[in-house]
Amino acid sequence: MKGETNISVLIKGMNPKLNNGEYVFSTLSDSNKVDRADTIFEFKEREGLSIVIEKQKADRLGLEYDLVFSWITLTIH
Repeated sequence: MKGETNISVLIKGMNPKLNNGEYVFSTLSDSNKVDRADTIFEFKEREGLSIVIEKQKADRLGLEYDLVFSWITLTIH
């Protein structure tokens, strides 16, 4: 079965799903400070390792962040 490639059809078929919880972005200079199994997303940048992590875990670890976000997944068949 071939997947849909028409962008208009894909956009019309998207269904947003709100994931439970609150999430933050934080940049680490020492990646050993966080259990990598706890990160949702990681991106290596010049200033350090940028991560997305649950706010509760970030607070427990004393990580700095500026804003709190929701996580929305766009599902499509």
